[in-house]
Amino acid sequence: MLELAQQTEDLATKERQNYSPILKKWYTIAGGVAAMTLNNCYGHVLNQFLSEMIKTISVELILVLKKARRLEDILVQMVVEDSADCEDGGKTVVREMVPFEVDSTLLNLMKKWIDESNQKGNDFLQKAKESETWNPKSKSEPVAKSVVEMINLAKKIVQEFFQIPIAITEDLVQELADGLHKLFKEYT
Repeated sequence: MLELAQQTEDLATKERQNYSPILKKWYTIAGGVAAMTLNNCYGHVLNQFLSEMIKTISVELILVLKKARRLEDILVQMVVEDSADCEDGGKTVVREMVPFEVDSTLLNLMKKWIDESNQKGNDFLQKAKESETWNPKSKSEPVAKSVVEMINLAKKIVQEFFQIPIAITEDLVQELADGLHKLFKEYT
Protein backbone atom coordinates (compact mmCIF):
# COMPACT_ATOMS: atom_id res chain seq x y z
CA MET A 1 0.00 0.00 0.00
CA LEU A 2 2.92 2.33 0.70
CA GLU A 3 4.35 1.63 -2.73
CA LEU A 4 0.97 2.06 -4.39
CA ALA A 5 0.51 5.42 -2.67
CA GLN A 6 3.93 6.53 -3.89
CA GLN A 7 3.19 5.37 -7.43
CA THR A 8 -0.15 7.18 -7.34
CA GLU A 9 1.58 10.34 -6.17
CA ASP A 10 4.16 10.01 -8.97
CA LEU A 11 1.38 9.46 -11.51
CA ALA A 12 -0.44 12.55 -10.27
CA THR A 13 2.74 14.61 -10.62
CA LYS A 14 3.30 13.35 -14.19
CA GLU A 15 -0.32 14.06 -15.01
CA ARG A 16 -0.03 17.61 -13.69
CA GLN A 17 3.17 18.29 -15.63
CA ASN A 18 2.47 16.50 -18.92
CA TYR A 19 -1.22 15.97 -19.58
CA SER A 20 -3.25 18.61 -17.77
CA PRO A 21 -1.71 21.56 -19.65
CA ILE A 22 -2.66 19.97 -22.98
CA LEU A 23 -6.11 18.69 -21.95
CA LYS A 24 -7.01 22.06 -20.40
CA LYS A 25 -7.58 23.38 -23.93
CA TRP A 26 -10.63 21.17 -24.25
CA TYR A 27 -11.72 20.73 -20.64
CA THR A 28 -10.81 23.37 -18.07
CA ILE A 29 -10.73 21.08 -15.04
CA ALA A 30 -9.03 18.04 -16.64
CA GLY A 31 -6.34 17.94 -13.94
CA GLY A 32 -8.94 18.12 -11.19
CA VAL A 33 -10.91 15.26 -12.67
CA ALA A 34 -7.71 13.21 -13.01
CA ALA A 35 -6.81 13.90 -9.37
CA MET A 36 -10.33 12.98 -8.27
CA THR A 37 -10.14 9.73 -10.24
CA LEU A 38 -6.78 8.83 -8.70
CA ASN A 39 -8.16 9.66 -5.25
CA ASN A 40 -11.21 7.49 -5.70
CA CYS A 41 -9.21 4.56 -7.13
CA TYR A 42 -6.64 4.63 -4.33
CA GLY A 43 -9.42 5.10 -1.77
CA HIS A 44 -11.17 1.97 -3.04
CA VAL A 45 -7.98 -0.11 -2.70
CA LEU A 46 -7.26 1.46 0.70
CA ASN A 47 -10.72 0.50 1.97
CA GLN A 48 -10.19 -3.10 0.84
CA PHE A 49 -6.82 -3.15 2.58
CA LEU A 50 -8.24 -1.71 5.79
CA SER A 51 -11.14 -4.17 5.86
CA GLU A 52 -8.60 -7.02 5.82
CA MET A 53 -5.97 -5.44 8.10
CA ILE A 54 -8.03 -3.76 10.78
CA LYS A 55 -7.63 -6.48 13.35
CA THR A 56 -5.15 -4.57 15.46
CA ILE A 57 -3.04 -1.47 15.24
CA SER A 58 0.50 -1.88 13.90
CA VAL A 59 3.34 0.35 12.80
CA GLU A 60 2.82 -0.73 9.18
CA LEU A 61 -0.86 0.18 9.30
CA ILE A 62 -0.07 3.59 10.76
CA LEU A 63 2.52 4.23 8.04
CA VAL A 64 -0.02 3.32 5.35
CA LEU A 65 -2.61 5.66 6.86
CA LYS A 66 -0.12 8.54 7.16
CA LYS A 67 0.94 8.04 3.54
CA ALA A 68 -2.72 7.94 2.49
CA ARG A 69 -3.33 11.25 4.29
CA ARG A 70 -0.36 12.81 2.48
CA LEU A 71 -1.58 11.51 -0.90
CA GLU A 72 -5.08 12.79 -0.23
CA ASP A 73 -3.73 16.25 0.64
CA ILE A 74 -1.70 16.33 -2.58
CA LEU A 75 -4.67 15.28 -4.72
CA VAL A 76 -7.04 17.78 -3.09
CA GLN A 77 -4.46 20.52 -3.62
CA MET A 78 -4.24 19.53 -7.30
CA VAL A 79 -8.01 19.82 -7.63
CA VAL A 80 -8.06 23.21 -5.93
CA GLU A 81 -5.21 24.57 -8.06
CA ASP A 82 -6.69 23.22 -11.27
CA SER A 83 -10.17 24.52 -10.49
CA ALA A 84 -9.20 28.02 -9.36
CA ASP A 85 -10.58 29.49 -12.60
CA CYS A 86 -13.95 27.73 -12.29
CA GLU A 87 -17.09 29.47 -11.09
CA ASP A 88 -17.28 27.48 -7.85
CA GLY A 89 -13.52 27.22 -7.29
CA GLY A 90 -13.57 23.44 -7.75
CA LYS A 91 -15.92 22.76 -4.87
CA THR A 92 -18.03 20.44 -7.01
CA VAL A 93 -15.05 18.24 -7.88
CA VAL A 94 -13.75 18.22 -4.29
CA ARG A 95 -17.20 17.14 -3.05
CA GLU A 96 -17.06 14.16 -5.39
CA MET A 97 -13.76 13.01 -3.89
CA VAL A 98 -14.32 10.27 -1.34
CA PRO A 99 -12.31 11.12 1.81
CA PHE A 100 -9.94 8.48 3.20
CA GLU A 101 -11.02 9.32 6.78
CA VAL A 102 -7.55 8.62 8.16
CA ASP A 103 -8.06 10.44 11.46
CA SER A 104 -11.28 8.65 12.36
CA THR A 105 -9.75 5.31 11.38
CA LEU A 106 -6.73 5.94 13.62
CA LEU A 107 -8.97 7.06 16.47
CA ASN A 108 -11.13 3.95 16.15
CA LEU A 109 -8.04 1.74 16.07
CA MET A 110 -6.67 3.37 19.21
CA LYS A 111 -9.98 2.95 21.03
CA LYS A 112 -10.10 -0.69 19.96
CA TRP A 113 -6.52 -1.18 21.21
CA ILE A 114 -7.41 0.39 24.57
CA ASP A 115 -10.49 -1.83 24.86
CA GLU A 116 -8.40 -4.93 24.08
CA SER A 117 -5.77 -3.91 26.64
CA ASN A 118 -8.42 -3.35 29.29
CA GLN A 119 -9.89 -6.75 28.44
CA LYS A 120 -6.46 -8.37 28.97
CA GLY A 121 -6.39 -6.77 32.41
CA ASN A 122 -9.91 -7.97 33.19
CA ASP A 123 -9.04 -11.50 32.08
CA PHE A 124 -5.99 -11.47 34.35
CA LEU A 125 -8.11 -10.18 37.22
CA GLN A 126 -10.68 -12.94 36.78
CA LYS A 127 -7.94 -15.56 36.70
CA ALA A 128 -6.40 -14.14 39.90
CA LYS A 129 -9.80 -14.08 41.65
CA GLU A 130 -10.50 -17.69 40.74
CA SER A 131 -7.11 -19.20 41.49
CA GLU A 132 -5.37 -17.13 44.15
CA THR A 133 -5.76 -17.35 47.88
CA TRP A 134 -4.01 -14.88 50.15
CA ASN A 135 -4.09 -14.12 53.82
CA PRO A 136 -3.69 -10.36 54.38
CA LYS A 137 -2.41 -10.94 57.92
CA SER A 138 0.44 -13.16 56.79
CA LYS A 139 3.88 -11.88 57.78
CA SER A 140 5.68 -13.98 55.18
CA GLU A 141 3.48 -12.78 52.28
CA PRO A 142 2.66 -9.11 52.85
CA VAL A 143 1.13 -8.80 49.36
CA ALA A 144 -0.64 -11.18 47.01
CA LYS A 145 1.56 -12.73 44.33
CA SER A 146 -0.71 -11.49 41.59
CA VAL A 147 -0.26 -7.82 42.53
CA VAL A 148 3.26 -7.82 41.07
CA GLU A 149 1.99 -9.40 37.86
CA MET A 150 -0.88 -6.91 37.75
CA ILE A 151 1.48 -3.93 38.08
CA ASN A 152 3.79 -5.37 35.41
CA LEU A 153 0.83 -5.87 33.07
CA ALA A 154 -0.30 -2.27 33.60
CA LYS A 155 3.25 -1.01 33.05
CA LYS A 156 3.52 -3.00 29.81
CA ILE A 157 0.17 -1.64 28.57
CA VAL A 158 1.20 1.96 29.28
CA GLN A 159 4.60 1.51 27.59
CA GLU A 160 3.01 -0.03 24.49
CA PHE A 161 0.44 2.76 24.40
CA PHE A 162 3.06 5.49 24.26
CA GLN A 163 5.15 3.59 21.71
CA ILE A 164 2.35 3.69 19.13
CA PRO A 165 3.67 6.22 16.58
CA ILE A 166 0.72 8.59 16.34
CA ALA A 167 -0.31 11.79 18.06
CA ILE A 168 -2.01 10.68 21.25
CA THR A 169 -4.79 12.92 22.49
CA GLU A 170 -5.66 13.73 26.07
CA ASP A 171 -8.96 11.88 25.65
CA LEU A 172 -7.18 8.65 24.69
CA VAL A 173 -4.82 8.92 27.66
CA GLN A 174 -7.81 9.53 29.94
CA GLU A 175 -9.67 6.54 28.48
CA LEU A 176 -6.67 4.28 29.13
CA ALA A 177 -6.16 5.70 32.63
CA ASP A 178 -9.85 5.22 33.47
CA GLY A 179 -9.69 1.60 32.33
CA LEU A 180 -6.59 0.91 34.42
CA HIS A 181 -8.08 2.75 37.40
CA LYS A 182 -11.23 0.64 37.20
CA LEU A 183 -9.10 -2.51 36.94
CA PHE A 184 -7.04 -1.68 40.01
CA LYS A 185 -10.10 -0.59 41.95
CA GLU A 186 -11.74 -3.92 41.19
CA TYR A 187 -8.52 -5.72 42.12
CA THR A 188 -8.28 -4.03 45.50
